[in-house]
Amino acid sequence: MQLKMNITTASGAQEVAIRPKAIVGWELKHGRKISELAQGIGMSDMSWLAWRQLTDEGSTSSSFDEWLDELVDVEPIVEDPTGLPEGASSE
Repeated sequence: MQLKMNITTASGAQEVAIRPKAIVGWELKHGRKISELAQGIGMSDMSWLAWRQLTDEGSTSSSFDEWLDELVDVEPIVEDPTGLPEGASSE
């Protein structure tokens, strides 16, 4: 499973796939495990993960606060864990 998010900034919208380096960075910074996000993910968590991934990719050199000023929306992409097409049955 890969964590993905749709982000919209003042300059446009894009899908961001969060890679392990960003996840480890989040775990170390916040002292939590990524599996805890299953109980609920906050806007600050999603924003930080997206920013960190974009920073790792070289897509932004802004500080988190500067990047946050440009952020319009961030939402997780929820994929079906079964991998089946929508409406398909596993039976």
